[in-house]
This record gives sequence, C-alpha cells and structure tokens, in this order.
Amino acid sequence: MRVLQNSNGDDHLVLELGMNFRTADDMSAILGVKLRKRLGFGMWAKLHLLGMHIEGKVLVGVKFLREWPFISRLRVCFAGPPYFQMTVKPIFTHGLDVTELPGIAGWIDNLLALVFEQTLVEPNMLVVDVEKFASPQPENWFTVDAKEPIAYAIVEVLEAAQMKPSDLNGLADPYVKGQLGPYRFRTKTQKKTLAPKWNEEFKVPICTWESQNMLIIEVRDKDRIFDDTMGYVLLF
Repeated sequence: MRVLQNSNGDDHLVLELGMNFRTADDMSAILGVKLRKRLGFGMWAKLHLLGMHIEGKVLVGVKFLREWPFISRLRVCFAGPPYFQMTVKPIFTHGLDVTELPGIAGWIDNLLALVFEQTLVEPNMLVVDVEKFASPQPENWFTVDAKEPIAYAIVEVLEAAQMKPSDLNGLADPYVKGQLGPYRFRTKTQKKTLAPKWNEEFKVPICTWESQNMLIIEVRDKDRIFDDTMGYVLLF
C-alpha cells in the first residue's frame, strides 16, 4: 500500500493498494443464465460458479469530515484492468470447467474485461457515501460514478494491401480491433483476401486528459480456434 501525492477531484487522500483475492475452496454460487434465442432458443440454464481469483491495483479516494463519521465518502476503482479468473461448470458442480474450452474461454475473458473496464477501472468508480450509510435514516449510499466522455476521436479503418498470408491456402481472413482506455472496437472480418477493404468508422470516447491516452490498433487473422496477430501499432 502507498499514498499517492496527486489526488483526483476533491479527494483528501488517495491510496493505492495491491489486491489479490481468491475465494475459499467451499465457495459456491449458482447463476441463472438465459441463452440467446439463436443459441439456446431462449431457454434458461444454471451455471455453477465454484472459484474466483481477482488480482490488480486498487485506488481508494477518501474525503474526510471534521465530525462523525469523519469520512464523507470513499471512491474505489482499479488503476488498470485486473486479472480475473473463475471456474464455471454447467449443470453439476463436478462437471467440465467451461472456461477451459478455447472458444468459450476467449468469449468469457472479453466479456469480463468489458464489464470491469466500463464500471470499475479508472476513471469509472464505485462511490460509497459514508455519511448516508451511517445516518439513522436509510438512504441510497452506494452509486457507480461512470465518467462521461469529454471528447471523441474519429477512427477510420479503410483498407490494407500486400498483406502476408497466414492461412494454408495462401490467404487470410483479416479484421482490425482497437482499444483506447476502456473502449474497444472491431471491424468486420474480410474473408480470404490479402487486400481487405473495410471502410468503417468508429467514434472513440476520451474520458480524461490527465492520463496518457494510447490507441492500440491490431490486425488479426480470424481462425476457428485462435486468431493470429498480423501486426499492430501504438498511437500516443
């Protein structure tokens, strides 16, 4: 744990803590999941969540008071996307861990990363109003502070030429994915070509000028199991 010199907003104190949370062996939860119509005809299914591991750096902003309860509010968020792993088994607690399946593993990783970055990664925060929590009258003391964009970057993905083949047929199935902070975007996949034309435009939100905004653009080849990286660029 360390105290940061620069605070955000009206925080009197900002702490950076290392978090390494792992559930006990007897932890168990059952989630009700509704499958999409094109996959499961809209049916409900049960998923057994047996284990969870979260690791990352947590920022805690504190605003003090001169009287009881001495703390006005707490703001909590991750400094960056955390490492998250869980064990999910359908139907029975002793069945197959679906997170180990190649296709499902990537989908779950992307879903969890998106959820964390949109709600729990700086500048988005969980806000606990300690004054309301400690008051004798019940009030809404827990909120999510999701920052509104202060600007937008227009990213146009046009075309590529003379790409190196990555498939056995001498061609590729390229697509472009990008990320700026918590926001991610992706083009459509162009099938069997080394000269793809995407002509797609993305409106990428910018939430702060206080930290470095790095745009990551990556060209990948779509495969059934694992997508290969064909090239990438970092823009500051």
